[in-house]
Amino acid sequence: MNHIKINPKRYRKLVGKVIYLTITRPDISFVVRVASQFMQAPLVDQWNVIIHIHKYIKKTLGHGLLYEDKRDTRISGYCDVDWVRFLIDRHSTIRHCVSTRGNVVS
Repeated sequence: MNHIKINPKRYRKLVGKVIYLTITRPDISFVVRVASQFMQAPLVDQWNVIIHIHKYIKKTLGHGLLYEDKRDTRISGYCDVDWVRFLIDRHSTIRHCVSTRGNVVS
């Protein structure tokens, strides 16, 4: 049943809507990125994921980021690096934050 193909145009339209929402809804960014990998030939499973994302958004309309114009024209960036903290795999971790007009954008 989950090998049934879905109309790609409808799927792309719904995915496009949630891609736009990731600007103010970072909580859905990961799952939207994964769902967008199936735009060419979506199946029922991917369709169900997109429908679930839309239902989640409708239930949480009051959540999200609010951007305000604080008259601050500076762009600020901060970065934190932890070099080789995990001795097993020797990977480093990097985190960053960018803000403009007093609002975090990345």
